[in-house]
Amino acid sequence: MIIRIKRNSVRKNPDYGKGPQSVFEQVRSDVTFFISFLSIGSFKHQDLDKMISKFECRMTTFRMTLAPGDRLPVCEVEGYAYTPEHAQGLIDLFKSLADVRVKDSRIDIKNHFAEYNSIFEPSKYLYEYEDTKVKCSACGHEMSLGELESDYSDYDSDGSSSVCPKCDEWDCCEYEHENINDVLEEMGLE
Repeated sequence: MIIRIKRNSVRKNPDYGKGPQSVFEQVRSDVTFFISFLSIGSFKHQDLDKMISKFECRMTTFRMTLAPGDRLPVCEVEGYAYTPEHAQGLIDLFKSLADVRVKDSRIDIKNHFAEYNSIFEPSKYLYEYEDTKVKCSACGHEMSLGELESDYSDYDSDGSSSVCPKCDEWDCCEYEHENINDVLEEMGLE
């Protein structure tokens, strides 16, 4: 099967002729969370820590503060999360517990990027491929090309960029992308 280029998507690249460009790639995200409680019910510090670790989060700070004019101390918890979704799940859980009262919560994300200098000249044209459906040869699951998964071994060079998301079959379908030079020639572009 050939994945065709959308003819109406072919356009000149504004960066063509400017020489090699810098490329930025996200290398990691730091996700932190903050929760303040008006009440933690019957939970103890260790209970909170255990619950937080179940969400792939790590508590870094636990403090009780009594603001001027308050009758009860406020419990504050800070920490790191594996993903923003893990932190949100933790916050949602605490908000759903009957004997816990969440006063405030926050998730902060700091993305870190690395800059790479490309040795390649930007292409003269930009283009997009048609959204094409493919079928798994093992289980028959039909999916768009973007749904295919990739899997590579840590121990050798084996791998596949066409893994079925339903049955995990490697090389589940055969396809190739249409060559831009053939399309340019067909369209009378250089």
